[in-house]
Amino acid sequence: MKFLSSILFVFALLSMTGCAHVVQGRDIDQTAVESFKDGIATYEQIITAMGDPRLFQSNSDGTKTISYIHSNTKVNGLIGLGGVMKSNTQVVQFRFDSKNILISRTSSNSNSTYGNQ
Repeated sequence: MKFLSSILFVFALLSMTGCAHVVQGRDIDQTAVESFKDGIATYEQIITAMGDPRLFQSNSDGTKTISYIHSNTKVNGLIGLGGVMKSNTQVVQFRFDSKNILISRTSSNSNSTYGNQ
């Protein structure tokens, strides 16, 4: 919660000056993501190629899920006074069985725009 408050505070300060650009997380290499094959790729191979995940979930059945998140947000002007905020968020999740073999992967990409365009 403190992290989110800090980000909002930075946005508020920078938007008063007319612009802000905040990037969170590392770039996600879609080519690398697509190269990992279900039933073949291992947890260790993906961590080595992609780095430490943003989120990690371990389940009672021994399966685990890791998530990589990249967010790029730009604010130009004051929102509500002619300013615009554009945000792009990429999320990739990998799910592993109890032997650390990739079961599945999902990717999503969302774009949002707030304010006058």
